[in-house]
Amino acid sequence: MSPKYLILGIPDGGLFLVRQLRKQWPQSTIFAIGQPRDIGQYSNCIDRFYSAGDENEFCHAVQHAYNDMEDGEIMAYCCSNPMLEWVVRHKELFDLFSFENPYSFYQTIMDKRQVSLLCDECGVRHPQEFPLSTKDVNSLPYPVVVKPLEKMVDVPIKKCTYISSSQAMGSFLMKMETIHAKITNMVCQQAIAGDNRWEYGYGGYFQDGEPLIDICFHQFRQHPQGLCTYVREITDEKLSDDIRNFVKLLLHKIHVNGFIEFDIKQDSETKLLYLLDINPRPWRSSDMLTVKLGNSTIFHPVINNQYVEWIYPLKALFSKKNPNNISKRQCIVITGNQHFQTYVSMSDKNDPNPSKQQKKRAFKAFFNTMSKYFFLKKKSKI
Repeated sequence: MSPKYLILGIPDGGLFLVRQLRKQWPQSTIFAIGQPRDIGQYSNCIDRFYSAGDENEFCHAVQHAYNDMEDGEIMAYCCSNPMLEWVVRHKELFDLFSFENPYSFYQTIMDKRQVSLLCDECGVRHPQEFPLSTKDVNSLPYPVVVKPLEKMVDVPIKKCTYISSSQAMGSFLMKMETIHAKITNMVCQQAIAGDNRWEYGYGGYFQDGEPLIDICFHQFRQHPQGLCTYVREITDEKLSDDIRNFVKLLLHKIHVNGFIEFDIKQDSETKLLYLLDINPRPWRSSDMLTVKLGNSTIFHPVINNQYVEWIYPLKALFSKKNPNNISKRQCIVITGNQHFQTYVSMSDKNDPNPSKQQKKRAFKAFFNTMSKYFFLKKKSKI
């Protein structure tokens, strides 16, 4: 009997996993449940797609997929934050499907406070946290950042909101009160000094805490902050070793299986490393591993010595707005430019539809943005 796979969430990272599964096991059955805008729904590597815009629709889609896949073991992969959150709220799914990790793993990793305790236990440095309330506004050591506590989709703030002063914090809290947002669903942390030349990523595909394939990379350009548009592999071997060693004890503690990625920042003044975030899934730029793998897959990798330059070209048009980004010239100065191979996000000659659809969306977004700009400019002259 051919293997059966259920992909829970199929954005960019989920699309990469689907392509790897299809390449490794061409005769497998692959179903996917995703949000209406998940780009992987257009892939010719999946046999069936179920749309789920909220938790209730997700539960119905899971039951439909389970019934449609009939008898036999079904391996399930979590590939997006919304799906991870819904899975954690439905422990009974672990009785229906085989996941890469036990329920307790996902429950812990999706809770920032539990992750903080785990980091303390393993000696992994992370930003200090502070109370978030109107009475503490003047006592905070600015600058600080505010993030969703559990990456919850219903928290109306960005992935990372930078706040530089007590006045700015007061305005932020007033806005949250106006839209009836719960600050108990947010966490306030110290801001680590430095622009995006100091922000790194480390991720790969793991088996019991050991990497089958991994990569350390610079998160040079992001839009919005927290989502990369331009990445280059780290060529400094000492820095790569420092990053791997920084999270090694944590990886062994949680015995991770499958994809995981760590967002890490080095303080530009003290040069200390801080763990900013953990993504227990294929991350946005995970398909950069395509260059390292050649004709092999993440499941049985044969790794080459090419360095990777990864770009999300149309999203990169908007990245100039982010003051934390550095120029491409500076990126090349830091990494050098020898033995680099460029990989364009989502590109695959055997599966071209997702890339085509993404270009259509990006051009539409760019056109809408420019239309609004010229409309406001024209209005201001009246």
